[in-house]
Amino acid sequence: MFCLMLVMLSHLCFGQDDPDAEFNVEDEGTESTFDTDALYALPNWYTIGKGLRFSSKTRDYSMRITGYIQPYYELFWGTDTLGNSYRENRYRITRARIKMSGESKKLKISYRISFDLSRNNEIGDRNDPTDDDNNFLWDAFITYRPFRYTRVSLGQKAPRTNYREFFMTSNTLQMVERSRITSLFSVFRDAGLFVDRRDKIYRDLYVKSYLEITTGEGQNAFSNYGGLKYGGRLDIFPFGLFKGGDFNGVDMLREWKPKLVVGGAYSINKGLTNRNGNFRPEPDRFLYTDIEGNELLPEYEKFIADFMLKYRGFVVLGAYVKTQASVPSAITDDEAVVRGRMNIGEIWNIQAGYLFKNDWSIDARYEKINDLTQLDETGAIIPSSETFLDAGIYNRPEYYTVGLTKYLQKYAVKIQGSLTYNSVETATGGDTRIYSAANPSGGSNIDVAIPDEWTFRMLLSIAF
Repeated sequence: MFCLMLVMLSHLCFGQDDPDAEFNVEDEGTESTFDTDALYALPNWYTIGKGLRFSSKTRDYSMRITGYIQPYYELFWGTDTLGNSYRENRYRITRARIKMSGESKKLKISYRISFDLSRNNEIGDRNDPTDDDNNFLWDAFITYRPFRYTRVSLGQKAPRTNYREFFMTSNTLQMVERSRITSLFSVFRDAGLFVDRRDKIYRDLYVKSYLEITTGEGQNAFSNYGGLKYGGRLDIFPFGLFKGGDFNGVDMLREWKPKLVVGGAYSINKGLTNRNGNFRPEPDRFLYTDIEGNELLPEYEKFIADFMLKYRGFVVLGAYVKTQASVPSAITDDEAVVRGRMNIGEIWNIQAGYLFKNDWSIDARYEKINDLTQLDETGAIIPSSETFLDAGIYNRPEYYTVGLTKYLQKYAVKIQGSLTYNSVETATGGDTRIYSAANPSGGSNIDVAIPDEWTFRMLLSIAF
């Protein structure tokens, strides 16, 4: 397990998916040599990771098919409260994505549709089972550009009211997996209206703004309960735009001058039916009523502040995310029960890394989760501060991760490894991994907990 990490490290010591261009499916300056206006595939244009490209003679119409495959391995281990060692392995295809995008420059219309053949979600948590029937379709939207730097999209896509890391294409991530912000607070996809715009304010000062009105039900939820979800994001670029785009996790193009983006996002879901806005089938979809049987749902708010800095191979990414909820007093269910089904709390994340000129990267990340649970004088949880984050599978509050990556062909081919340590020290004293084991003193089995845990991850990513 550790041998490959050591080999990678010894080798190190001795030895673009830009959303602003997501519909610009051809390379600049490529000369067209077609004889007709029909769409043609150009095999001689193919470059690994760039996908298959099609275009008309006039280049007014173009199309691109891309994708990537990511085999994945995880090993968890620790020591339980009886002194017994604990080990668990998991192999899977974490992602097998196919994306098709295209545009008509003449009509100012573009589109994207994407699928995941693995049907895994972005949580990647072995304690959060994947809904196989709901994770096949990811993106499905059409975009119109009324002005050069303004886009209006309708359909299902990733909301910009998530943490910045979530916008990054999975094969460009700095680490093997996204941070715990994704599993706790991010909404993978939502359906609705999306508007974004880029403005140059002064010299190198740019601003990108995003506004969204969505169902608030999450990915592939083609019905709506309660009200809608409203949100927006504002990103400020004081030193100019990033050469490689601001939604890639590594400074692959080695920014010659420091480039910084500072952003903030806010969203409010006017009728939450699940933990955080991601689609959940029964029994994890929760509908509430008042005493007369009328539908009545809680409101869920999310605040985000994040930043990213890149400079000559060095990158720093940080964020603070907080959520809160409002439960109507007329709901017939107990407030503590309703709040206990939602991810309410806050999380801090900071990560940094450096990409060497030989395309090796070393990275580190620290995460701190606070469930904001409050106790009364007797030590019991105050109902108004109840949260699902205090439940067993989420109350590991601190994560320390180091990672090592070799980029064999830029983002197209890479192999990554990471090692994570997480501990259990919560206000309510909960333990995450609890299982039934034989009682050393005899008698019936007892609950045994694993206070701390180590996780080794490895991923191979190949894009086509």
